Amino acid sequence: AYQILPRFVGRPPPSRRWVLASYGLVLGGMALWAVGSLVGEPWLQVAAGASEAAGAALFLLAIWSLAFQGTEDFFSIYLGTAALWFLVATVLGAVGRLPGQEHFRGAAEHLFLIQFAGMFILGVSQRTLPFFMGLRTSPQLNFLAVWFLLNLGVALRALGLGMPGADKLALFGSLVEALALVLFIYSVNILRRSRPGESPPGEGVFGWFMRAAYVWLAVAVALEVGLVVRQLVTGLEPTLGQLTSFLHAFALG
Repeated sequence: AYQILPRFVGRPPPSRRWVLASYGLVLGGMALWAVGSLVGEPWLQVAAGASEAAGAALFLLAIWSLAFQGTEDFFSIYLGTAALWFLVATVLGAVGRLPGQEHFRGAAEHLFLIQFAGMFILGVSQRTLPFFMGLRTSPQLNFLAVWFLLNLGVALRALGLGMPGADKLALFGSLVEALALVLFIYSVNILRRSRPGESPPGEGVFGWFMRAAYVWLAVAVALEVGLVVRQLVTGLEPTLGQLTSFLHAFALG
C-alpha cells in the first residue's frame, strides 16, 4: 500500500521513518502477543494489542493523507476505507484476546479478510484492470454503490458476530456483502470481452488468471448466499465441509 497508492495518485510516498515505525509497531505487537501466550503473562498481551493498534493508526494516517485527494477515480476511497477497517479490526482482535471477550475474534477476522484485504483488492482492481485488459468502463456511481453496500454489509456482520444472540443480523450482513460483490463484478466488466482493439498485446495469460479469479469470487458468493438462505429458512448451520468449500473458493480461487 505504501508503494502502490502514492504512484496511483501521483504523490510522494510517506517518509521512511513513518513506514518503519508503523511496520515495527505491528510486528512488535505480534511478537509480544506470541511471547505472552507462551509464558501466560496477560500484561504482555495487553501491551501487544496497544502496539499493534498504534502501528495500525500510523498506517491509517499515512494512507488517508494520500487517499482523499480528490482523484478522478473512486479507487482511492476503497484503499482509505480499508486502512480504517484495518485499525478497527486490530483493536477488536486485541480486545478478543482478553478473558471473556473471545466473541470479538470472529468479527476481527471477518474485518481483516473482507474489509482490509478485500477492499484493497477491489480498489486496486478498479484502478488497474481496465488499463491492463482494455475493459469497458462503468460509471463511478456503480463503485460508490459497491462501497456503500460492502461497508454496510460488513458492519452488520461484524456487529452480529460480536454481539451474543445477533446471528440473524450477521446473516443479513452476509447477503448485503454478496450483493456488493456481485455489483462489483458486473461494474468492472471483468467477465465481458475487452473493448474492440483495446486488449493490450500479451494480455492473454494474465487475463485468464484475472478472469478465473473473479469467476471463483462469483462461485464463492453463490455458495455463501446459498448457505445463508438455507440457515435463515431452516435454522441449520453450515457444516465444516460446506464452510471449507466456501473459504477455499473465496481465498484460494
